[in-house]
Amino acid sequence: MANIKPFIILSLKHSEGSKPTFWRPDNAGYTELPWAAGFYTKAEIEADPSYYNDGYNTLAIELSNEGIESIGFTSQIDLKKVKALSKKAMTQRGKEATNV
Repeated sequence: MANIKPFIILSLKHSEGSKPTFWRPDNAGYTELPWAAGFYTKAEIEADPSYYNDGYNTLAIELSNEGIESIGFTSQIDLKKVKALSKKAMTQRGKEATNV
């Protein structure tokens, strides 16, 4: 099977400042979270580029690290917060284990 890379659609029309807005699945609504965006195929985009990738209202972005980073979108984590959440999860798990 071919490796088909999905695309997400950035709505330039609905994005404000540094907050990107992406299309949800099935062309239905918007989200600021790229992982909640709908997946669109290259064939869909090429079939109607004036709708999916006109460069004025919309921009098709390959859903890959390179694609997301090409629009300046990055993700970072705070390891102190991760460790605190990890400790909390282990504590809760310990409480659950004693209640079994």
